[in-house]
Amino acid sequence: MTKNEIVQGAYAMVQSLQDDLRTAEREERARQHEAWLAKGGCDRCGGRGWIVAWDTLDSMSGCYAEYGSCPEGDKCTAQTVGADPGYYDHKYDRLRWHTDTFVSTPALKAAEQELKDWQETLRAAQDDAKVAKGKIIKVVRGRKVPQGTIGECIWLGAGRGYSYYDRGSDRVGLKDSSGTVHWTAASNCEVV
Repeated sequence: MTKNEIVQGAYAMVQSLQDDLRTAEREERARQHEAWLAKGGCDRCGGRGWIVAWDTLDSMSGCYAEYGSCPEGDKCTAQTVGADPGYYDHKYDRLRWHTDTFVSTPALKAAEQELKDWQETLRAAQDDAKVAKGKIIKVVRGRKVPQGTIGECIWLGAGRGYSYYDRGSDRVGLKDSSGTVHWTAASNCEVV
């Protein structure tokens, strides 16, 4: 198994865990929302006790918005005021310093920790698979250097660019077992 295949496997695992975590969090938010509604929560304002009465489209941040009290005032009691954990967090909440009231469960916290661990594994695998000076590399594509050539990377740097803004692609100097140095693009090589 090559180092790039290890990176691809770790990347696939991170993507899978992120999808699972998103799904689990969405389901938990829905469960907390249903529990909040069962207590008599107001759907109109999401338990905030206020609604946006007017806003202009001149500002994307919502800084010109005007607020009013919730028209369902009788539903917004001391027991139900307090933002709905399943309610969508939007720009008006950020302007009014609303914090998310979602309570994470131990299972979600464990899934988050597992995701963080796999993200660290992915970063380490990416660093390990990155072509660098002193590593043993193999030519896997290209036409000037025979594919399958294995050797030590003795030089890594920018190729010749054609303008001030184009620095050129990264190039490598590869010294094989016979002592011959081959020059090719870094993208043509993989770490062995």
